[in-house]
Amino acid sequence: MAAMSLAEDSFSQALAAAAAGELERAEAAFRRVIGDKPDHLQGLRGLADVLRRQDRAAEADDLDAGARRIESSDLAKAGAQLIKLGRHASARRPVERALSLDPGNTAALILAGGLARSAGDFALAAEYYARAQILDPGNPHIAAAVQVLSGKPLETRLEEDMPVIVPFVRLAGFLGAAEHEQVMDFAQANLASFQESHVLRGVEQAYDTTVRSSRVAMEPKEIASWFKPLVVAALPQVFARLGCEAFEVAKVELQMTAHLDGDFYAMHNDNSHGHRQGHDSDGRRISFVYYFCREPKRFTGGDLRLFDTDLKRGAFRKEVFSRVAPDDNTIVFFPSAAMHEVGRLEMQSLDSADGRFTLNGWLHPKA
Repeated sequence: MAAMSLAEDSFSQALAAAAAGELERAEAAFRRVIGDKPDHLQGLRGLADVLRRQDRAAEADDLDAGARRIESSDLAKAGAQLIKLGRHASARRPVERALSLDPGNTAALILAGGLARSAGDFALAAEYYARAQILDPGNPHIAAAVQVLSGKPLETRLEEDMPVIVPFVRLAGFLGAAEHEQVMDFAQANLASFQESHVLRGVEQAYDTTVRSSRVAMEPKEIASWFKPLVVAALPQVFARLGCEAFEVAKVELQMTAHLDGDFYAMHNDNSHGHRQGHDSDGRRISFVYYFCREPKRFTGGDLRLFDTDLKRGAFRKEVFSRVAPDDNTIVFFPSAAMHEVGRLEMQSLDSADGRFTLNGWLHPKA
């Protein structure tokens, strides 16, 4: 507290001397301020102004640059705190301001990348992470983010026990026109017979609309016979981009799911990390979701959020995620151990055919 009082007293003296045109005395007082408190922004900028008035522009520029770096760091910390609170929209302004002051602020670039992927703008997110990688080329988490978001093979190994970006593969135009029409027709013709979705309680199935609300058709035979082989055929590129070892598929689970107005699926993962031994979900390695719907969309929401997860132990960060839009005729693959959720759907139509439909399931490797 004594140092703070001394710095503020010197600052008052410096301002008075500068206003009176006593530049040498003002300089000495400003230097006492930043000697006691090196991150005193007004002191740094006041000293820079006094030096400029003495035709010492180079010294002044250095001080201004230091002040910008300090303010940028403070703004990035404020943005990070807002993100922790889940206030992503509020965090954008301080993070963007931080980067305008100091484009080389690595922490702010990482935060900006996280905000972009939470908004579903993966191209922009990849740009921010790529800029951060230039500044911190040895950081494996930045490198992994660049690879995942750029659609490149995930070659970086993340061994630390901490939540990391969840790798995912998004393939547009997955089905041809005839196959796409077939799944749409099946969904519309059979929607009335779909069953309410369940969740697991231990190894038992239960219905809990506070956790999950949707309707499903389990293993639709007319679709499964030709759709499952297409999923398996896509795996060579999927393995590389998920950064996992290739495996021979022992089983493919499949269900068709309908999300209508108000439907959602709260945060969960698709296997048990060993916590539900003996249940079928233990063997799930890769999850997939194929989206199909009428175009143009007559709903909002229904996005897939992939939360940064420690895939070995299940720890995750709720405030950091990649948002994947449910675009028609697009399939997404991701590790079954990843924590994820489906956002609540809001329909602009009373016609159930205008909902969000998926063919989703899980791939099991041979033992």
